[in-house]
Amino acid sequence: MADFTIKEKGGNYDASFISGDNTSLSIKAKETDTWNDGSEFGNLAVELKAYNWKASLLEVENVKSSFLKMKIIFLKAP
Repeated sequence: MADFTIKEKGGNYDASFISGDNTSLSIKAKETDTWNDGSEFGNLAVELKAYNWKASLLEVENVKSSFLKMKIIFLKAP
């Protein structure tokens, strides 16, 4: 089981979760009209068939993750 918290207001997003084993992720972002020049993605190509669905660019302000803290563990793996 995991506990999720989602806050959305005026184009600002704050989402996080923490699971029973303390795996966690939190992200704070805001909507933007500008594609980040430093993005790892040159563009975004998505095919999605859904009703009333919208995708927006987000400017990430902060990310915290227990996965990022485990980087040393993954690098030491054989």
